[in-house]
Amino acid sequence: ILWADCDSAGRTCMNNLAFRISKLLPNVKRYVFENPDGISKSDAANLTREQIAHHITELVNNPEIALDNKSTRVVFGDKFPAPLDDSAYLGILGEVVNILDHATESDKQSNYLTLLTFIGLLIGPNTAIEAAIGHPELMTLLVGNTSTARKGTSWRASYNQVLKPVMKELGYDDEEIAAFMISGVSSGEGLVSLFDPPVSTGAPKAANIQKFVKLSEFAMFLDTSKRQGNNVSIILRDFYDNEDVEVPTARVRALKAISPHLALLAHITPDEFADKFDQREATYGVLNRFFPMAVKGSKILPIERSTFPAGVLTGEIVEIARLIEQAQRHRDVRFTDDGAARYNEIRRQELDWAEKQGEVFIVKATSRLTDYVGKIAHIMAAMDFRSYSDLTREDSRTGRSIITAEHVEAAYKWCLRSRETVRWIF
Repeated sequence: ILWADCDSAGRTCMNNLAFRISKLLPNVKRYVFENPDGISKSDAANLTREQIAHHITELVNNPEIALDNKSTRVVFGDKFPAPLDDSAYLGILGEVVNILDHATESDKQSNYLTLLTFIGLLIGPNTAIEAAIGHPELMTLLVGNTSTARKGTSWRASYNQVLKPVMKELGYDDEEIAAFMISGVSSGEGLVSLFDPPVSTGAPKAANIQKFVKLSEFAMFLDTSKRQGNNVSIILRDFYDNEDVEVPTARVRALKAISPHLALLAHITPDEFADKFDQREATYGVLNRFFPMAVKGSKILPIERSTFPAGVLTGEIVEIARLIEQAQRHRDVRFTDDGAARYNEIRRQELDWAEKQGEVFIVKATSRLTDYVGKIAHIMAAMDFRSYSDLTREDSRTGRSIITAEHVEAAYKWCLRSRETVRWIF
């Protein structure tokens, strides 16, 4: 139990100390506690021995009370994040995940995020809200134990039963699907080269190339990125920010990625996550570009239910492809009035929360949470048939306001669980 002064400096000091303890003693629960009175700069010396004994006993016997909203106490515990309720699984993707759930042992969070990440890239860039939240491209980390988390099971079910059939429905052939997906990258130059295909002399560079990068062993990728001279972390950061990238090489010309569009889906264990990411990654803006989500196997299915029935998702696949085509034609989308109001309210809440917490790891590691609220809400809105029910010519010219408060609220639930994933690990 670390007893902090009731001010930003005291809170920052003790939370940083808690983080250091977590690296040395990962199995020990850490509690950063402040006086419940909230008086600025008060600490344990301002309480009687009886009061101190009471609060310590209260924490030890009821650790969950440290999460209440009546004080400024912060808990670093080991509680696995609670599953999201049904309201977080909006639209047809939620319906598909519910169907997949009957025939796969992976959890719904893993399946839904896999679909969101892949489909967000297929939707493509959105110029209307790019400056505010960026394009609907996610860099998702599924965090779970080897084997029992069923991360690979989630990918196979989502890709084989939904994503590959959707791409076929959209007209992609096998060669185009293979070019769209990348399974191994080890350097910044290698990443940029995916967006810089060989061209004849004098030909213009291709722009707006889309690549889906899947990394089943993200820890190995991170080890490679930390070698001296490897710039892959910087390149990933630029891709997240939708920056043009140029990398000098020993060849005649530099590698260039013009308006690159990349989505990433990676798998990592909790121990690997804690070992590979630290204060430096949080401080210098690498970790906060990723969207971590704790996942685990949801059930053990009888062997006769392990095979997915053919044709079950045929109607849903056609509908998803139709919605993607609509989204590609109407990329200039915006928030509705109620969606903008809720999104701005969340931004204010997050700023207040960050200021209250101070310069601590959890704040730095999730500092782009509101970006992801917007990105995920955008994909949810694009995959909502209600968004296109009354399109007009004027909408095509001026842009379509489809991101509602409902989409924003559902996206925020995902983002808060992502933050709880970081808290659970560290």
